[in-house]
Amino acid sequence: MLAWIESYEFDFETINLTEKVYLVVAEFDPICENGNKRSFKSWSDGYVLGCGRPKQCECVFKAVNEAHHRKIDKLKNDLEYRTGIGKKITKKLNAFYERTSDEDLRIRYDSIKASLQSQAVKDKRAKTKIERGQQIDPAERTERDEYYHQVGIITEQNFRDHFYEINPEGLSRGEYHLDHIYSKIAGYRNGISPEVIGHWKNLRMMTELDNKIKAGRCDQTIEELMEAIK
Repeated sequence: MLAWIESYEFDFETINLTEKVYLVVAEFDPICENGNKRSFKSWSDGYVLGCGRPKQCECVFKAVNEAHHRKIDKLKNDLEYRTGIGKKITKKLNAFYERTSDEDLRIRYDSIKASLQSQAVKDKRAKTKIERGQQIDPAERTERDEYYHQVGIITEQNFRDHFYEINPEGLSRGEYHLDHIYSKIAGYRNGISPEVIGHWKNLRMMTELDNKIKAGRCDQTIEELMEAIK
């Protein structure tokens, strides 16, 4: 049997004997629906129509979206499952959330995410951030602090909703910062609503150094930003 599989000829290059066995037994089409050669990893992970190259081909998301819908169903309906591996699954969903094009999945995830965290956990996390200086105590926020806080919430939501438009190259946040082209400082001083400053049309990726040099500078006027939003 193995000798026959080793001698089996494919119209494309295979990696090793394991991949050949998998192909022969499973009878998978090596080409995805968009004409890209699928990788062995995508076959073994069960991405039925996925070529395994989401940056070049979004066909992989069809099967992955379906898998995440099933995970959310289980998180919603199975309390024991949710208690046992809720944190693990939340990390995976968080990583995928920024890249999915399935709006219904986003909505469902937003609704289930809060239920995965008790109020006690949320309060403890907020307290830890305040103690570490990563967050200002709500009772001590100035008007400007509250403005920045609201801009931050809207900014993060829009970054998730428009990940590919803002960050088409998939740059890592750390070395690269998420920058407000019309700055938050100018937005606060000029009474611009947080919804406008945090709009995805006002967001771009920038290196940490360039962002520090930019500081509070605006690289577009408010008129240009409002026109872009329209």
